Amino acid sequence: AWLFNVTTVLDALDLAHSKIACFDNGDILDIERHVFRQENIGAAEIFKLPMRASAGYVTGGFVEPVRNAGLRGVSFARLWASPR
Repeated sequence: AWLFNVTTVLDALDLAHSKIACFDNGDILDIERHVFRQENIGAAEIFKLPMRASAGYVTGGFVEPVRNAGLRGVSFARLWASPR
């Protein structure tokens, strides 16, 4: 098994346009619909959000080479990057 530790942390989640479930104290429980601020992602291809236990996120610049390489055991779920 291989693990990947995402070390790039970006405050890229658009809280106003995402659909987020929160605990009573305001901490994020779940992100039901992701909307990212593209200007905060910039050229990053792999990142995580500053909240505790954030998932790792990748951009198309990462996905396409992985798919083209024919790697197995890797899957991606598409998330929308902007509110439009």
